Amino acid sequence: MKKQRTLFIIADGGHVRFVEKRIGEMVFDTVKEFDSPTVHEPARHLGTDRPGRGRESVGLARHAVQPRTDPHVAGKIDFLRGVGEELNSARRRGEFDHLVLIAPGKALGHLVEALDTETEALVITRLRKDLTRVPDGHLPAHLSDIVDGWRVQRPIGAASS
Repeated sequence: MKKQRTLFIIADGGHVRFVEKRIGEMVFDTVKEFDSPTVHEPARHLGTDRPGRGRESVGLARHAVQPRTDPHVAGKIDFLRGVGEELNSARRRGEFDHLVLIAPGKALGHLVEALDTETEALVITRLRKDLTRVPDGHLPAHLSDIVDGWRVQRPIGAASS
């Protein structure tokens, strides 16, 4: 019988780690990670140098027009969409059987929105935490409740991860 592969996705708006748990051990290993190319850019580098101008309806005054979205927020959303697309592709390649998504609140929402229906169906747990800077060796302290819960809730005869 094939072992079930569970992939832990630990993300925020600018960094993501793909982490796997070793079978039979409470040890986690990062298998892939990457950063958003725009996460550390100053706002002035993300948009135009000067915002557009609008005229006052009365008189000759002109005012800067504020962008509808903050360039940093838009960059984070784009990054999370890219992570979702990567997960959709990895699912089609058969690289995992289940997903655990771990991200702060808004980032988690944007990540879930980016998943297609088939990939979202493989999500077994969502955790609203920022663990992107937690080293692999410290992940068991944060994730042991989840993994222990699987053992308790898994029906008899189901494969373990």
